[in-house]
Amino acid sequence: MEVLSLNTRFAEMDRQEVRRVVSFYSKALREAAERAIRFDDDRVNEFREALLRLAEELEGSGQHGLDPIHVKFGESMAAFQRDGEGHLRTLREKLEEATGALANMVVSVSDLGTSHQADLEQEVDRLRLLQHVEDIARLRAELADATARMSASLEGMRREHQMVVTQMRDEIRSLHREMESRSVRPPRPEPVSAAPAETPAPASEPTTGTGRREIERLLRDRTEADEPVTLLIVWMRNLAPMFTQHPPELVLDLMAAASARLEQVLQGRGRWSKWEDDCYIVCVPRAKSEVTRVAQDVAMRLNEGYLLQRSDGAHHLALKVSIGMVDRTKDESADTMLARAGKLTTNMRSRPQAA
Repeated sequence: MEVLSLNTRFAEMDRQEVRRVVSFYSKALREAAERAIRFDDDRVNEFREALLRLAEELEGSGQHGLDPIHVKFGESMAAFQRDGEGHLRTLREKLEEATGALANMVVSVSDLGTSHQADLEQEVDRLRLLQHVEDIARLRAELADATARMSASLEGMRREHQMVVTQMRDEIRSLHREMESRSVRPPRPEPVSAAPAETPAPASEPTTGTGRREIERLLRDRTEADEPVTLLIVWMRNLAPMFTQHPPELVLDLMAAASARLEQVLQGRGRWSKWEDDCYIVCVPRAKSEVTRVAQDVAMRLNEGYLLQRSDGAHHLALKVSIGMVDRTKDESADTMLARAGKLTTNMRSRPQAA
């Protein structure tokens, strides 16, 4: 009797252990169905339904269904993993193509002087890093965020260039009216001889602004008073080649026109001076956060086309302008800021530029 009682107890313990195993396995199947990685809604729903059916089948069959259901579960997981890897591979290929297209677009818009170029360049760098991400869920979320940021930048570019087109149309209309009212123009005096075409001539007096000493004085006053101040470097990156492509006198006229536009666009918000032969420096007595708009205005206005009238007719020229910014750090002196401005100018020239 005691032996039969022990056997009964052991059998009951085995049954309880089997029920626990079946219960745990069933819960594991349902948990796996709930937490399946979402990469394709139809495929994920199919996988979930398959796991839920296995859980129901296991709960109905008990111990005898455990081994075959374990085999089916392994097959379902392997197939789902293959589909996920294929989806990730396709996503990476498309991401690589999109990144290349975006990089080419950033190069093409660099000539437009848009203030959103830096934002798009950062997105290109982010997308290149995302090509190595293994987590599909993270990759999808990061791509959604990147898409939203790029959409905002492209919309900003559209608004900026809509403004540029409107301004250019107004200028052309004004020019046409002026030409119609002055159909006969007095001949212009012959320009004085200039330096050889292969050597850029120094900027003429109308392009010097308030003078470098005045810029340095304003900068020292602001730094010594511990007040906000920011420097802008305005680099005309295609100016030097123009001296080999056009008469030097025409290029000097272009610089004078650009200087006049710089004076107009600043509207008293800052003072400017010639910094180097192909650069201006602008001292803006404001913090960097407030100077961003000034930099955008300068880039937009100076990058527009120029119609120059000379004795030999009208000449259409275009500047390619890049803007660098030096904001004052805590307790920084004027000399240190000027030194940083010099390094920034060198760095801007050393960067690869779009053709």
